[in-house]
Amino acid sequence: MSHNHQGPPLMVNRGFFEEKRNVIRVCQIVVGIYCALANAYCFPNDLFRECSHLYHSFPQVFSIVCVNVFFCVLTTVMVIFDVFGVSQTYYKYNFHLMERLFSTLAAAVYCISALFLLMALFQSTFVIQWLFTLMGTALNTALYIYDAVDRFKNDPTRGY
Repeated sequence: MSHNHQGPPLMVNRGFFEEKRNVIRVCQIVVGIYCALANAYCFPNDLFRECSHLYHSFPQVFSIVCVNVFFCVLTTVMVIFDVFGVSQTYYKYNFHLMERLFSTLAAAVYCISALFLLMALFQSTFVIQWLFTLMGTALNTALYIYDAVDRFKNDPTRGY
């Protein structure tokens, strides 16, 4: 039996939390879960003047499924890959480029989600609880924008 694997073996990255990028990713996951729950239970609308668990608009479902859950799951997968050193093991695939493009896409889609949320907020009667949803979405948007800018500025694959 011959193995075609070329590269170091898979091993746990013990210094995972020593890198700022990894701490940001964990924060993105935690805030993404909060945003998904906040959007599911407390999205601005005119049907109910309080937080409810009912789905009532396309922007709400888009924000929950297409933005928060989707990017939370993919960020979790990327964190697992980084914890177990998959990016170093399979070095012929350019994980740095993929992470840079992923962060940029996530930042752009979170900006769209924040715009949907602001539009829903201005179209409905103001209730103070809806600011929790807005703050969570704004925080995760800022985290993904910071991550994308940091990955473009400090790209390890760029020639020096």
